[in-house]
Amino acid sequence: MRRIISLILLCALCLLPCTLSACGGERVTVEEIKIVAPEKIRAGDVFRLEYTTVPEEAAEKVRVDWEIGDPRRLSYEDGEFTALTCGKVTVSAHVRGCEAADEIELTVAVPEGFRRYSAEGYAVVYPSGWTSSAAGRVQTWVAPSGFPNMNVTTEALNATYFTAPAASFQTVLESSYGLMGFTVQFTEPTVVKKQTYLGVSRLQVDYRYTLTLMGNTTSLRQTQLIFNNAEADLSCILTVTFEAETFDDAAAELQKTIFDQFLPE
Repeated sequence: MRRIISLILLCALCLLPCTLSACGGERVTVEEIKIVAPEKIRAGDVFRLEYTTVPEEAAEKVRVDWEIGDPRRLSYEDGEFTALTCGKVTVSAHVRGCEAADEIELTVAVPEGFRRYSAEGYAVVYPSGWTSSAAGRVQTWVAPSGFPNMNVTTEALNATYFTAPAASFQTVLESSYGLMGFTVQFTEPTVVKKQTYLGVSRLQVDYRYTLTLMGNTTSLRQTQLIFNNAEADLSCILTVTFEAETFDDAAAELQKTIFDQFLPE
């Protein structure tokens, strides 16, 4: 008999509203939580999400666990979210210790001063003041002065990129420019680095070289970022080029923004 009564009491307690202990031993009953929709979020922003509760006074006393639907879009640490890449993402809030929860869909917009371009196999951002053009599978964007510039090319998936030595990349670069009459002189060793960014395996190739044509020489700083999109059966290659003399902290930040947003689509 006692066992039956105990089970009945346990079931009755399960039906009660969520009640949590707050500081000082005060009991707080949480009936509902609602995430407050934030203002526009851009890739690169660091922000907090606010929420309301029913009753209102419980908001400052409860603990909330956050869940992110797509970790390529957002990350979370110590109460702050970081917007990583453009796109839509769901975020859920769960009041710790009870069933009160809410979910919201956020849109991460392009970084300030950039536009987004997507094509088969990839997505990338570029400064809004740059002009674009296309030739076959090569899409190009150029600053008004001609430098910096960037292009993306795609080709059938090519696994050899990830096993090729730096010398092979240099040879291809020399051959490509040689067909146009340019002479290439490398000023620093070409560096090839493998990396993983947001779950995507990528290859970064850093070139430092001079380019000479008809007695005119330009010193260049160029980086290629390569990934294979197995789903689209494509290799995607992003090339960003600066004049070496003008590469500064602002240029490095520009390059980082472009690289951070270059992902499979």
